[in-house]
Parts: sequence; structure tokens; C-alpha cells
Amino acid sequence: MKRNFLFFLSVVLIAVVGCAPTEDSGPDMATVQAMVDEIWSNGNMEVIDLNYAENMVRHSPGSSVVEGREAFKESVAGTRKQFSDLKVEIVEMISHGNTSASRWTASGTHNESGNQVTFEGTTFVHTNDDGQTTEEWATFDMQSVMQQTQAGMETSMK
Repeated sequence: MKRNFLFFLSVVLIAVVGCAPTEDSGPDMATVQAMVDEIWSNGNMEVIDLNYAENMVRHSPGSSVVEGREAFKESVAGTRKQFSDLKVEIVEMISHGNTSASRWTASGTHNESGNQVTFEGTTFVHTNDDGQTTEEWATFDMQSVMQQTQAGMETSMK
């Protein structure tokens, strides 16, 4: 179960920032938020095809590296099975050229436990000259997520 949560968190962070950059300043927050909504709230995999390079790589502590667009799509699908009502809100974002950094909050209902889960994280994204995400580095509070998803499950299993 712990591995599934690590997988979920890794996937969430992949979609948080990648999108086509504007002029010299990089992507704008409204565009990125719309993309995040399409991927995580609606499960629109076509958005991934448009905004992620085929050979993209995602690094996240506590989980395996996600390599390639298809692996990312599988990660998104797996996460949506665990948190079907997932919402990610970008709280703050800065961009310069082909690099962006965002601070975000994610929330949703953990389908297995029924618990509401809210956590924060940050993501750094590198894009190619076509504006597609090529690499992401993400961090988040895994301990908080584990505590929230498991709260009350011990007593319900007895």
C-alpha cells in the first residue's frame, strides 16, 4: 500500500507545471493550472501528449523514476483510481526561460479509506525549445499523506 501512495504522489507532481513557455518568461500560471485540471481532474491524456516530451523523466523522492510519456500516463491513471476527485491548486509559480518552479496544494478523497487528504509540494520543470516538459524534480510531504490515508483504517480493519 505504501508503494501505491509513493506512486500516486510521484504522478501528481509530474503534471503540476509542464506547459509551453511564453516568450522569455516561461509558462503562465493560468495556462499551467488549466493543464493540471485537465490531466488530474478530468484524466485527459491528450494533454500529456501535447505537453510532455516522449522521453521525459520525472524524479521524486521515495519512488522510482518515471521515464517516458506512456509511463506518465499509466501513473496518472493509477493515481486517479486512488484519488478520483483529486484537485491540484498552484499557489505560486515562477518561470525563467525553460525552467519553472511551482508551489502547490493537492487534495482529494482516498478511495480505499474514504479519508480526505491534503498536502503541499514543490516542482521544478525543465522544458525543451518546443515547450514540452523534458524533466521534473518534485518534493512533497509523504509522511503527511501516509498519516492522512491510514487514519482510522486500523480500527475499521478489526
